[in-house]
Amino acid sequence: MIAVLKGKILDKTQDSVILETNGIGFKVTVLAKELAKFILDREAILFTSLQIREDGWFLYGFSDEETRYFFDLLLSVSGIGPKAALAILNEFNTKELKKIIALKDEKALTRVSGVGKKNAQRLFLELKDKIGDYLGETETNSHVGEGINDLWHDVQQGLINLGISAIEAREILRKVDKKGVKTPEEGLARALKFLNK
Repeated sequence: MIAVLKGKILDKTQDSVILETNGIGFKVTVLAKELAKFILDREAILFTSLQIREDGWFLYGFSDEETRYFFDLLLSVSGIGPKAALAILNEFNTKELKKIIALKDEKALTRVSGVGKKNAQRLFLELKDKIGDYLGETETNSHVGEGINDLWHDVQQGLINLGISAIEAREILRKVDKKGVKTPEEGLARALKFLNK
């Protein structure tokens, strides 16, 4: 599976870029809100999701690994296809989306074109636990959980800044003991202690 592409931007359309890497030009659909970030003849890195359908193979690319992860999560929900998933991620960043799912904010989600009440309810039902797993959390349904999500998101970013891959950082946070941790600094120390066991 193609997970990451690094190369030069050769061309842009309204919803995609052509990224040349190792002599091959990949057409990658990107978020409309991210399109301006990609400059012709400049190098770019895209975290990609390859979707294989009857009518072809399609690559979707994102500026960060977390957004790509959420795109794949959204596609796992029955009734949510790539078009709706992109519309959701164009409307909300991942932090906002986690909060919407945690609080079951149906009004916010149904503002997105292509997302109806039934799809929103199904999304809340199917993704609530997966969002918790992503950050190693179980309390995503309260303001306490919301704060914990922010704390551990900062810890995850700290691990990444230390050279640990996003995937490994998520795995560490899934396993580390979070009881009593009140600040990102404490969380990072706990995660590093777990890593060094």
